[in-house]
Amino acid sequence: MRRLVLLLCMTVACATDLDDDDFVSTDVPEEADTGPKADQPEVPFTVVEGLTLKASIGKTEEGRVIRSTAAFKTAFGAGVTAPVDFDTEWLAVYSAGVRPTGGYEVAIDRIALSDTGKSVKVQSRLVKPGTDCAVTQALTKPVVIVKFAAQPGATTSRFAKTTEVRACGGPTCGQDLTDLLGETTLDLLFLSETDAPLTPISFGMQGPATVSLLRSLVNPPAGTIIEQRSFDAFFDHQTTVFDPDEPEAVESAARFQTLRETMEAHLTNRTVIRVGRISIDVYILGTSACGELIGLKTLAVET
Repeated sequence: MRRLVLLLCMTVACATDLDDDDFVSTDVPEEADTGPKADQPEVPFTVVEGLTLKASIGKTEEGRVIRSTAAFKTAFGAGVTAPVDFDTEWLAVYSAGVRPTGGYEVAIDRIALSDTGKSVKVQSRLVKPGTDCAVTQALTKPVVIVKFAAQPGATTSRFAKTTEVRACGGPTCGQDLTDLLGETTLDLLFLSETDAPLTPISFGMQGPATVSLLRSLVNPPAGTIIEQRSFDAFFDHQTTVFDPDEPEAVESAARFQTLRETMEAHLTNRTVIRVGRISIDVYILGTSACGELIGLKTLAVET
């Protein structure tokens, strides 16, 4: 039976009781924290300080719920004393994996049970340093550990996270801002009748984006339709989960929410301008703190 569980987890991301004493989630998807449903009671927890994972544990992003002394020693070492009595309390551990620099922070924001009580659901948070942040140039492994009341009816766990980018120092402008947008949109696709990436774009020192200004900047063929749309309406649609049972849709909505918050933090006069018909260039633009017209370009196909 154990071999069957291992084989299944090699083909699909899962949280499983590999050691009979802890639940290990090797996949921590990006999901917005919408809070527990009414039938998913929250579980109070307390942050635990002073523990360090073994070097071999948490090298890649993972979450684990530890339920026994044996599982604790597997994660932290045989010579470390557990800070809880596992008959009454468990530990939840979120590791962001090994990161290339310092400046990363992690937290656990919420623990709740599934509506069946069979799964411990842990909502974590990863904060990345912005491009303007001074960080130590050394490998780090951000980890957060909390303790909570044992949940004897639970047989698995599920970890999810939200990701934020922290701005440091003065305003983020120019290449730093386009780099930030590029990092936020890495592998993110805008879906229409095609799947298109979102590419950072800068028009330099310009006024707020308008139809006439963009027409002069991109110089489309005469007669090309150009329409200005609402930034909020664009992101309201992209951050709505139409199929909550589809993991990719949930992850995409969460990532668009992170993108929205990033653009709202660094750009004013935000707007969306569409150029063309059927094959439509979509510009999501705003004004940086330094006065530049900066944003993203993507493609929509609408036949």
